Amino acid sequence: MLRCRITKAATAASYRSVSAVTTASATNRSENIVRNGNAIRPFHSHDGTNIMTKHILPLQSSSTTSTLTQKRYMGIGRTRPSTRFPSPFEESDDDDDSDFSETEDNFFALREKEEAAAAEEEAAAALEEEERARIQAELDSRTGRLWTDDWALTDEMWSTKTLYDDLPDWDRSLCSRVSKERVKVYDGGIPTLATLSTLPLPSPPPVHPAHNHRRNTKIYGKYRKDYNASQVANTLTSVLNVKTHIDPILLMQTWQEKQIAVDQLYENMYDAVKEKEDILKNHPKFREWVEAAVERHLTAVVEQQQKEGDEESTDSTKENEPVVPVFMELANSTFAGGEPKYKPIEAEIVDIKKANDKVVVVPPILYPLPLSHTEHKDKFGRMSEEWELTADDERRRIMMRSCMSDIASVVEQGCKEEGGKRVFVHGKRGVGKTAALAAIVASARTSGNIVLYLPDGDRLRKLGFYIEPNTHLEGLFDLPVLAKEICSQLLISHEHDMGDIMVSKDDLETFLSKEQRLRFYGEGNEESDVSIVEVLQKGSASNTLSSGCYGAAIHTLMNQTSKPFVVVMDEFNCYYDYGHYFHQAYDEMVYKPIPIEEITLFKPLLEAMSITPPPQPTRKDKNPVHVKKDAVLMKRGAIVVATSESRAVARKFTDELYEVALKDENVSVVEVPRYSKLEVEHILSHFEVVGIGRLRFDRGETVMKEQEVAYLNMLSGGVGQYLLNACII
Repeated sequence: MLRCRITKAATAASYRSVSAVTTASATNRSENIVRNGNAIRPFHSHDGTNIMTKHILPLQSSSTTSTLTQKRYMGIGRTRPSTRFPSPFEESDDDDDSDFSETEDNFFALREKEEAAAAEEEAAAALEEEERARIQAELDSRTGRLWTDDWALTDEMWSTKTLYDDLPDWDRSLCSRVSKERVKVYDGGIPTLATLSTLPLPSPPPVHPAHNHRRNTKIYGKYRKDYNASQVANTLTSVLNVKTHIDPILLMQTWQEKQIAVDQLYENMYDAVKEKEDILKNHPKFREWVEAAVERHLTAVVEQQQKEGDEESTDSTKENEPVVPVFMELANSTFAGGEPKYKPIEAEIVDIKKANDKVVVVPPILYPLPLSHTEHKDKFGRMSEEWELTADDERRRIMMRSCMSDIASVVEQGCKEEGGKRVFVHGKRGVGKTAALAAIVASARTSGNIVLYLPDGDRLRKLGFYIEPNTHLEGLFDLPVLAKEICSQLLISHEHDMGDIMVSKDDLETFLSKEQRLRFYGEGNEESDVSIVEVLQKGSASNTLSSGCYGAAIHTLMNQTSKPFVVVMDEFNCYYDYGHYFHQAYDEMVYKPIPIEEITLFKPLLEAMSITPPPQPTRKDKNPVHVKKDAVLMKRGAIVVATSESRAVARKFTDELYEVALKDENVSVVEVPRYSKLEVEHILSHFEVVGIGRLRFDRGETVMKEQEVAYLNMLSGGVGQYLLNACII
């Protein structure tokens, strides 16, 4: 009996050992299957059941059980198969049954724990998604360009098959009423210099410290404080009701009652403005700004009551009308004096660079202002680019600004009095220096002055085709092709204005050699005084005579007093950059460039401006002497020059020119500032009126959104070029 029991126990132990080994092997193979993602080959348990079908696949199909949980599940589940191994004994060990029951209980407990953890993960994910939706809804409810971008291109827009021809045609009816009423155009089209100098225009903002050569922060700091105070005052105006808050105070009898009511009004207004100003409420001077704004409102109401019934009150309201920007209209302008008779084949500009459908892009009165994309790739043209991009082909406008009025007043003074004036214009890149000069050119020509307009100094100083020594004036050099071009430009722009001006015989002898004079007058003809129109015609027809005729014509215009002569030169700092003209007659080794003041094309103009920067030190002369020459000005008129920040000119040359101009008391230095907030609003309305960029079909959505306008102002920094880019790109 004892032997039988021992044998039975040993057999049972052996079976358990075999079962454990089999289970461990199956577990390892199951882990390999789960790790590799597919079964190597199917295998079965001792009872004939497919382990892959019975245990592995249910685990892989569960979406809430991790890989580590599957491994645990397989390891525990295989310790006791669902069908036990066959035993030769009828009796069973009670201890073995208890082991199997404990393992099964652990399995179900772990299964429940994993399911509970999965449920918690799903609940947390649902809460996270709900919170994300709440935050997105809050962001969508906010306004401003920092949260949403109405101009962003969506995937639907990228995938659309709409072509340019499928877009609707622009029409003036698409412009909003707000923009039409906001844009003011000068009644006469182009004002004269006298009118422009006295035209009331909004004052510009102070120079930003980053744009100021002197780095003067006090002026800008005061401006920012005044701006913040005005913003607080505007907010108070929106919450203050005169009838509700001020009229009851005025009806009080005693001074003490009024003082208590005013103190209470101040506290109420302070709390009301504080709720609306989330940022400025933290400023140390916020309480002072609110108090000053309340005091101004009370004072204005009292003064208004005192003036009621007074007839002068209507006149005072007219005088206190806000000053707004005004635009000059150039579309209907023509050449000075009418259509020119002289139309040489070489002058491609008689029809002024006509674009598609024969549309005149640049107004004739601004000739020879080039387009931004023609011929020379470096030709400037941000202002002319604006005209190229407009949908309205009948409008060519320039916004008149206070800096233009300052320039016009100096030029007008020089045209009235004998002894010309000099104006030096500077400013940061893209602020509108070219537009300011163009406005002065149009106004001066409208006033009846003769204007020599050289808008592309960068091209003139390096693309003269060829240079040659002057055969008559020793030490000077000629640029015949460019001289011929400028003679043609003067004829095209002012042929009708110069009919009475004569070039003397002595002037022709000064600038033309004997052989040249023989060719000029013709064989057998006597030398005599000649009309300047004839001189320019012969100079524009011959490279041999062009430089001499140009010199005689410029000398005559600068010394005559019948009509004012105005010279306008853009990109003036380009002339003082490193030279681009070389000749063996100046330097045998052709190492040194010819100085710009020794070229006959530029010599009279540079002598008139006379703000030559000091010479650069060399190895031989480390401290060169700066010899300042007196200006050789025109008798009536002015010369206006402007620097360029978009050309490849060394910074030291531009800064030196600016410093020399500041030190010269006879030079009027005018800075073209960035746009003020008011000017940004008006230029955006102008863009909508003429149909530029994304404002073309905007229908007033941009100009009527205060935050959108503020965003564009911030993005551009008040710089006109960047503002145009922001409305297009």
